[in-house]
Amino acid sequence: MAITPSAEELSAGEFSPETLFIALNSFNRDGFLVLEEVEDAALMRRMNEEMIPERQEVEEALVSSGVMNATHKAEDKPTKNCLHGPPSHRPELGSHKLYKNPFVLQVLNAYLGPRPQFIYTAGNNAGAGGTERQRVHTDMTYLHPEAPYMVAAQWVLSDFSPANGATEVWPGSHRLTTNDDHVHDPKMNLWIKEQLVKARAATHPPVQVECKVGGVFLRDMRLWHAGMPNTSEVDRIMLACGYSARWYQCRGTVKVGHPSHVTDERAATGPDRSDPVAQLPQGVEHLYESNDQVEVMAEFLPLDQYKQYRHKIMNDQFHTKLILPVFLHPTIMSQQTPLSMAAAGLRPDLVESFALPRAAPPGFTDHIFKTAHGVELGIRVWPAANATYPAPFVTWHHGGAFIAGSHFAPLSWMEPGLRQRGYHMVSPAYRLGPQVTLDEQVQDGVDSIAWCREHLPRILGADKVDVDRYVICGESAGGTLVALMGQRLDPPPKAIIEAYGIVDFLDKHFGVPGKGSKPGDLPSWEGEFTEEQLHAALRDRDPSHCLTDALFRDEQQRCSEDQLSELWATDFKYTDAIRLRAELHIYRSDRPFIAHAVERERFNSDGELFAWLGSVSAIRLLDGKTTYPPTAFLHGIDDTAVPMAQSQRMAARLREMGVPTVECYEHGPHVFDNVYKHDKVPGWDQYIQPVLDFMNTHVGYHS
Repeated sequence: MAITPSAEELSAGEFSPETLFIALNSFNRDGFLVLEEVEDAALMRRMNEEMIPERQEVEEALVSSGVMNATHKAEDKPTKNCLHGPPSHRPELGSHKLYKNPFVLQVLNAYLGPRPQFIYTAGNNAGAGGTERQRVHTDMTYLHPEAPYMVAAQWVLSDFSPANGATEVWPGSHRLTTNDDHVHDPKMNLWIKEQLVKARAATHPPVQVECKVGGVFLRDMRLWHAGMPNTSEVDRIMLACGYSARWYQCRGTVKVGHPSHVTDERAATGPDRSDPVAQLPQGVEHLYESNDQVEVMAEFLPLDQYKQYRHKIMNDQFHTKLILPVFLHPTIMSQQTPLSMAAAGLRPDLVESFALPRAAPPGFTDHIFKTAHGVELGIRVWPAANATYPAPFVTWHHGGAFIAGSHFAPLSWMEPGLRQRGYHMVSPAYRLGPQVTLDEQVQDGVDSIAWCREHLPRILGADKVDVDRYVICGESAGGTLVALMGQRLDPPPKAIIEAYGIVDFLDKHFGVPGKGSKPGDLPSWEGEFTEEQLHAALRDRDPSHCLTDALFRDEQQRCSEDQLSELWATDFKYTDAIRLRAELHIYRSDRPFIAHAVERERFNSDGELFAWLGSVSAIRLLDGKTTYPPTAFLHGIDDTAVPMAQSQRMAARLREMGVPTVECYEHGPHVFDNVYKHDKVPGWDQYIQPVLDFMNTHVGYHS
């Protein structure tokens, strides 16, 4: 719907209650609204004339910077659309007037709630002579509220029509869309799944928004939309002002008021990539002031730095800084079956701990402990702090469903709980499936211990390490590995820490092999890689193709290559193989049958398969045994990936054998212990300290 203010409303600078009622009803129903003749058309045309000649310079700068969304694409074909920010450094052109337009603010105060926050300024240039369109998408790569929380006010600097690439919008799509509607891929995670687009087109087809210069197009950020080709002979520029509801609390906002908000450090480096604030040039502070209708959230930069950021939008620009209930959190949902709302009582600091992947503690050295089929396996070594020498060592074996995960950053509580309390800490990689078997992965773990016993005296000092006193610790898949390693290592470890690993693959929780879902029962797949490519990857048995470090299913969506490289303290690239593996993890994990996980086609019969499953189930290998290392168990009571009963049964079996055990079970999901980053975190004394005390007792060590 398009609404044009009457002469009386223009004079008053606001819509009448009746007009506002109509506007809000339309905006809520459709997800977009056009307000005509609410700004000086001559002002807009002048900005257009001044910005058109910038096109080539802007495009070259964006391509050279490689910034996200620098150029919009349709499939693999570049369109002629690119980001083109407003000329805020030239106040005489009047772009500062747009954010406080009274008609826009009146609508947004009603739609988003009182005094929304002005959080970003941006622009789009649809180059003349375009032929390619964008795929249907939203501007959100994260879980978001289902209520109105953010709006883009898009100002057209020339008449907006289908001929010059007027935006395609999908009326009403904002009211039902969720993050699950997107193609979950690092390159395409804005796109809506094609089957959903086709289904909606049959009942609620899209339209192209038309608007005259001097008007504004308001778009709910949840709305499906797509950039269209500008087939005219003149570039078409549209400027945007972004607003969010105050209750949403965008992450990292900085209140405007004075250039001193830019610290010396920030002046040197520019804004942090996580700051969702309007980045504006110093010298125009007086033009961007908060009032009773809007709160301006901005950072004022020196002119040269402002120009670097003028045409950019940051990856996580629109995320909230609120600690969301667990059932809305993408990381929790990606690691196990989605939790019901009843599980929302999970501790909020746990949810917050999943915002980014774990960071590697400083002070390590990297080494290679093994080469197999040309594949090098890395190992990290952290010398003990506050130790009594010679000190014991502890190894950590990562999780990742046996096909993913990395060795770069151990469990959160290991640095403060073990290394800072006198244990040398070691983190080995292992070859990831499906190119190797679980047995081979266990052997990688065994070989890493042999390497430690031989080489740690040279690395740490012969008088600094006692290689006969060691502990092995594993989480999830790594927990499975250490439970099996405990039956192979000689000399055995002084203790094992088994954190939520599978110890019985024949447990009915994992399904009956070959009796799982039929293809028609499985969720449809759409990603960067096709199902045929994923199936080919699952069938790949060439051991030279092994990865030793890979992403969990969503790490590439939570941070960039540079961010992850900084967190892991290594140069990590999102190569084709890495991105494919991330999708393979998603694809296999979301299909609830065991055939993929155990590489069923390697076996000639169900009998062979069942026999093999038993041979890699640590609890079943205890039959007839009389010894096993003392073992500590950590598990989340609400874990739906690996049920807590797995740990309970293993612990009970060990006690029957007379093996010392300790069990720490807390209400929480898979990887519930990620929250414990230091000993002041509530729950440390109940769930972490008993494990540490158990270790010290059986290692015979006190730093």
